[in-house]
Amino acid sequence: MPSKPIPNRKGRETRRKILDAVGQLIQSDGLDGLTMTGVAATSGVSVRNVHHHFPRRSDLLLTYLSQEDFWLSILPDVEKLKALHKENYYREFSAIVFKRLVTQLYNNRAFRDIILMELRGDGKWLIEIFRQRDAFGEKLLTTTDEYFKHTDVDFRMIVSWLIYGMEKVIARAFELHQWSCGVDFLHEHILQRTFQCIESLMRLLYREGGRADGD
Repeated sequence: MPSKPIPNRKGRETRRKILDAVGQLIQSDGLDGLTMTGVAATSGVSVRNVHHHFPRRSDLLLTYLSQEDFWLSILPDVEKLKALHKENYYREFSAIVFKRLVTQLYNNRAFRDIILMELRGDGKWLIEIFRQRDAFGEKLLTTTDEYFKHTDVDFRMIVSWLIYGMEKVIARAFELHQWSCGVDFLHEHILQRTFQCIESLMRLLYREGGRADGD
């Protein structure tokens, strides 16, 4: 588990330097290339002091990745987003969450690395992140349950497939530089194309849900 926060200001500043260095190194070298020695050199903090704040590499990574995982990082904004986009039974809210997920996948290497580790089955030490993420997803989908209740649209199942499909396809596209089903997911205009698909899909699902005010 991550080490406990240091209460004094100097300690917090040191931790911030260390975590900023982790972000820089992951962006350039990925999770596999991260070492405590490299973090010390990049942050300007001694190796001994790095170990003081984060005794193990897993402690350091878990602390950093907890703030970089999309589903955990969006948590503080959810209620505000729901209040701003509650029209049409949260259709726009659902689209915004998906768009932010895709944007994070393209812009945040650490988040992509989390997904790849999960796919490879070598991220067992990240189990707490996965548990929190799943609990949050379960809570998030209660927002749309009322609209799709007693309809033929299994919104939860569809969303689950979409999330894990998008995460896998985009993460693997960066890792292997390969197309999927004839689509170049690294094309310069792919974000705009993806956003249009998300909006179209939400319209179709809500329309299929059978309520005229979902249009």
